[in-house]
Amino acid sequence: MKPRALRWLCCLLAWLAFAGSAVAEASSSDRVPGDAPQVEVYFFWSETCPHCEAARPFIEAIPRDRPWVVLHSLEVSRHP
Repeated sequence: MKPRALRWLCCLLAWLAFAGSAVAEASSSDRVPGDAPQVEVYFFWSETCPHCEAARPFIEAIPRDRPWVVLHSLEVSRHP
């Protein structure tokens, strides 16, 4: 993986860790009863971008390991 893509991926994972801890620390009055906290991640990628293709397997694996993450994977080169 290229250094720039690796830095980007590390920043995203750090943000997810921070967002997850912030959600976990939310008071019970901030939540709807019975609802688990969730973080929504929007991943915009292109079929023609080699960095996107390198990052996709890592990004798409996040919800498998963290069920509180909802991933929205959006391809932008053919679906503007």
